[in-house]
Amino acid sequence: MTNTNVPASESQSIHSNVIPSEVGWQFVPQYYTFVNKHPNRLHCFYTKSSTFIHGNEGDDGKPCFGQQEIHNKITSIGFEDCKVFIHSVDAQSSANGGIIIQVIGEMSNRGEPWRKFVQTFFLAEQPNGLKPFQHPQTHGIPVALVHFRSFYPPLLPIFTNFALHAAASLGIPVSGVASLPTQRSLWTVPRGPFVHKKSQENFERKVHKRAVKAFDADAEVVDRWIKYLERHALAGVGIRVVRWHRVPVGVGRKQLESAVSRMRLEGPTDKEKVKALGQQIITEETKAAQGTTA
Repeated sequence: MTNTNVPASESQSIHSNVIPSEVGWQFVPQYYTFVNKHPNRLHCFYTKSSTFIHGNEGDDGKPCFGQQEIHNKITSIGFEDCKVFIHSVDAQSSANGGIIIQVIGEMSNRGEPWRKFVQTFFLAEQPNGLKPFQHPQTHGIPVALVHFRSFYPPLLPIFTNFALHAAASLGIPVSGVASLPTQRSLWTVPRGPFVHKKSQENFERKVHKRAVKAFDADAEVVDRWIKYLERHALAGVGIRVVRWHRVPVGVGRKQLESAVSRMRLEGPTDKEKVKALGQQIITEETKAAQGTTA
């Protein structure tokens, strides 16, 4: 059994009416994705005030305090290609605005036999959570437009808030989060082998969209921002990026001249070879004609 004390995300402290079940189903997939893919970074879910206990049933586990001790403990466990199957997730409100989450499932580490486990998290409310800082625009020149899409609306404010914090850390001026029209799709399919009106079934899908525009940033900085968002993408949220690249006036002529110079260095072009061959034929024919006349 594992008891952990982890801070809730900033977006959860922003909203006063947080639904524990939604927080649980958003937190659990992210945590166990790190267990599987990035176990060496699992300590990032914890802070210096966190507590971590790990052990088998009947053992008195020694608690670990702080991020460094927790990192050492997780490293000693030796997660490697760890696969997790979740049976149930139970999330309830707890003391001081926190949320307690209990996970029951099975785990297979390094290809070993599956073992049942129970893990309990206490997500403490983060009282010092800050809204992302927005750097002022210097020239108002757009450089990127990031679209966020999800079937589940509560996921969008979490990841857009994360994206704004990342942009603020890189010094990228960004706009606020803009809500885009919801894309709605409808399908009607026959329910049975007979095509009758009463045997039809309707399906609906809604895609909720948000957008954030970045301004005045260098292309390399924007690349780092986008790669960071893609690396830490939130499950259930898709990203689409539109970029604007600007070059000085006359760059086309310079590129053409550069290409022509490279071709000349490599040797004569086909056009020049044909022209030279034509001149050679004319010269030889002229000499032959003059010799015949003489």
